[in-house]
Amino acid sequence: MRQEIKAISRPEHLTAILRALHVVPDLPGITMSTVRAPARRHPPIGDQDFDEVDLVKLEIVVPSPSRPTPLRRSSTPPTRDG
Repeated sequence: MRQEIKAISRPEHLTAILRALHVVPDLPGITMSTVRAPARRHPPIGDQDFDEVDLVKLEIVVPSPSRPTPLRRSSTPPTRDG
């Protein structure tokens, strides 16, 4: 069986993510797309509470593990971008 992994990240984190993925043996490939998403503006300016920001969407298909692996948080710092 195969499993699809999707992740959305800020463009400035892309290089670190790709370096980490390239050490994975037998990684079949990565699909990258640019997506736009609303992000909350801090502090709001006038009546505009949100801005649109460009993000990167990564999609990877990998073999399913024989045992489920617990999810863990990424090591990127928390942001308040919505």
